[in-house]
Order: sequence, then structure tokens, then C-alpha cells
Amino acid sequence: MCKATNIFCWLVLSLLLVLGGCSAPGGRDSLPLLSSDVNKVDGQAQVTKIDVSYSFARSEVTLHEPVMLNFTVKNHLAQAVNLDLGADRKRNFIFTIKQPDGKTIQLPQLRREGTSRIGRVTVDPGQTYTQEILLNEWYEFPISGKYELSARLAKPIQNSAGAINEPAEFHATLDVQPRDAEHLEQIAAGLAKQVTASSSYEEAAQAALKLSYINDQAAVPYMGKVLSADHMVEPIVIAGLERVGGKEAIQVLTDTSERQQGETAKLALAALERIKNKN
Repeated sequence: MCKATNIFCWLVLSLLLVLGGCSAPGGRDSLPLLSSDVNKVDGQAQVTKIDVSYSFARSEVTLHEPVMLNFTVKNHLAQAVNLDLGADRKRNFIFTIKQPDGKTIQLPQLRREGTSRIGRVTVDPGQTYTQEILLNEWYEFPISGKYELSARLAKPIQNSAGAINEPAEFHATLDVQPRDAEHLEQIAAGLAKQVTASSSYEEAAQAALKLSYINDQAAVPYMGKVLSADHMVEPIVIAGLERVGGKEAIQVLTDTSERQQGETAKLALAALERIKNKN
């Protein structure tokens, strides 16, 4: 009888703990789990140890300045995790922008023609994966003012056991100040120097890409300097000159089409033709 009573009391206590969220005698209070810390495996909630974060390189920039976002994944698990970032490690980022006028738009996923880097990345136990994201590839930030950015991955992170981690959405504010021509020239000069001083194509291409998205006449002379050097980044810079347009950019493209040969000359001529058709 005593034994049956003890069992009954234990069942009642267990039920109260489940319904009321109380701690067992002598135990610790249960802490709520963040959505980014929970997996579901066979219907069971499990705590993960995968830290996913985004941060602006600078939360205050000037108009036409490159806007850089840092993406980081830290794996504290005992097994590797797999990220699917999409083509060129960019396509599976989903961004939403609230503009200074209050209008909210979801930016289309980035698409690139031709070959690109494989988007699948493995992060081993105890390792950290970091990546710079040039937001100007998705959005121009055309006017000064405050922008609100939301960011998330289109596909969840998986570990080797198939468990899924859905990171929480990132939210932050970016303050775009009015145009500062002198500041833009300093940035462009620094990026052009990085291109010419780089020891690998990857480093040169990353610096050239940032330079090409300074959509301002202040960057045109530095794009021209990069075109005169042989670092295999001519297609990136020519695309930037086409975006800027205007008299100075047209002159650089014209000079390139006349002085360069082969594919570079063809790309410059094609860019000139597209600029002409826009006007």
C-alpha cells in the first residue's frame, strides 16, 4: 500500500512539473531555449551548439560606399555541420530591406551566369567559418537615410546526423550618410591598391568587386588604374564602369577598347553599347 501510494505521489508530482514548468526538488530552474538553439530529431527537441551571426563592418556609411556584412558560423558540436550557401556561396542568403521611406522589400536571391564556387561548406568541430558579404550586389542603397536589414539563410544548417538548425533571423539598422566625394576617393584608392598588391586572384577579385560597386564618378579613375594592370579582374571592373556610366566612365571604356586586345576589348565595347542604348 505504501509502495502504491509513493508511485501515485510521484506521478502527480511529475504531472505538476510538466503542466506548471516547476523545478524538481533540489533541481535547477529550466531556462527557455532560443529558436536558434533548438533542433527537432524524430520529434524530440535537442539543444544545438551552432552560433550563427551577422554584423555590419560599419553600421554608418556614406552614400555610394560599399556596404559590407560579416557572416559567421561557429561550430561547438562534436561533429561537423554542413552549410548550403547556394551558387558562389551567395544565392541562399535572403535579405529584406526597409527603406528610409518606410517601404519594405524582399530582395531577390542573387543569380549569376556562368561558373561559380560550390555553395556547400563543411564546418568541422570547434571551427569557425566567416564570409564577407557585399550587400551592394543585392541592393544599391540609392539615397541617404536609415535602412533596416533582415537576413537569414534559405536552407537550414545540418549536422552529420541529419539534425536541422534553423538560425534566428538577423535584424540591424544601417545609417547611410550623404555623399562624401573625398571619402569615396580614399576608399577607391585603397581598394585599387589592394588589387595591385594582392598575391592571389581571389584577393584581387574581392577588392575589385568592392571597387566596382562604388557607383560614383569618384571611383572611375581608380577603376581605370586597375584596368591598366594585369590582374585578371577586367570583367569585374568593366561591369562597374558600366553601372557608373557618365562621361568619365565612357572615356575609360573607350580607351580600354582601343588599347586592350581580345576578350577585354570585346567586354569594353559591349559595355559601351549597352550604355549607349540606355541613353
